Amino acid sequence: MARFRWIYISKIICGLSICAASLCGGCSRECNVSRALKEQWADKLIEEINLQRRMEHVPALGRNENLDEAARDMAIILLREGSSKVSLNRAMLNNNSQSFMKLLELSYTLEASHEQMPHKAIDEFVEENCNLLMDAEFEQAGVGLECKDGVVGIEFLMVVFADTAADGSVRPTLKGELWPDDSLEYYENRLFALLNNERERSSLNTLRKDYQLRGVARSYAKKMLKEGFFSHVEPGGTDFPKRVTGTNMDKFVFWGENLASIYSIGKPVEKAHEGLMNSPGHRANILNRRYTHVGIGLATDGEWWLFVQEFGQIRQEEN
Repeated sequence: MARFRWIYISKIICGLSICAASLCGGCSRECNVSRALKEQWADKLIEEINLQRRMEHVPALGRNENLDEAARDMAIILLREGSSKVSLNRAMLNNNSQSFMKLLELSYTLEASHEQMPHKAIDEFVEENCNLLMDAEFEQAGVGLECKDGVVGIEFLMVVFADTAADGSVRPTLKGELWPDDSLEYYENRLFALLNNERERSSLNTLRKDYQLRGVARSYAKKMLKEGFFSHVEPGGTDFPKRVTGTNMDKFVFWGENLASIYSIGKPVEKAHEGLMNSPGHRANILNRRYTHVGIGLATDGEWWLFVQEFGQIRQEEN
């Protein structure tokens, strides 16, 4: 029986805190197949998949040790509990896997004797999942096999790893053309509405739109996506106060900025808002009673989404 699921990275990159729990390791007592033999089976499975990929003129998958370890952990749970309920994110964190943009998990169980393995598993697994396994976008793979009471469980992971900076932070990667400004307003207005809904629930004044702030936000979102960085400080050292004070913003006396970076093909606005509200610093900006105006800008190629919220407190006119 086969099962698969897609996982896309959809998190606020900065300030993310994840608590990883320990996973059980090793082979169940009912399994009398050595780890070395299971490794040979896994090698043959990868070899067959890469043979098929080369025949389809698709680059071969690289083998990744951290993915292998995560897949082994999940295969153990697959046979013990009937499904790999463990979080993929958690399994990969436990095995020091770097951040990924897209991940495909294939789970497979079948009955097979030692003599039938690995041929039966390879034939059935590759045939049933051939279209998915031939996806040229995936670069790295890991496989875990486990056996118990004559049943073999296979967990197969394929990923597209995110580009990371020297400090380990994920860099947004522009893959296509930037969307034009007139296609962004729907998403900006949606995030604006979600923001004011939160303020209303907290009995705060709703913020008004400011198009100067929006211009700053859009410009910075585009700069980050084009140049492949995600930070309040530009690579050249220019920080947020310098960006806003250099754009004729004398009408404001107090500013704030939120950034969100999302790799997603579904509900990017909702995912960005949820991530911001789950982060204490970003939430504090959204619910700060001093602010009167906001400008929301984004940049996207349809996969990477960079959101910028620029907050401002209007200067009161002197009598």
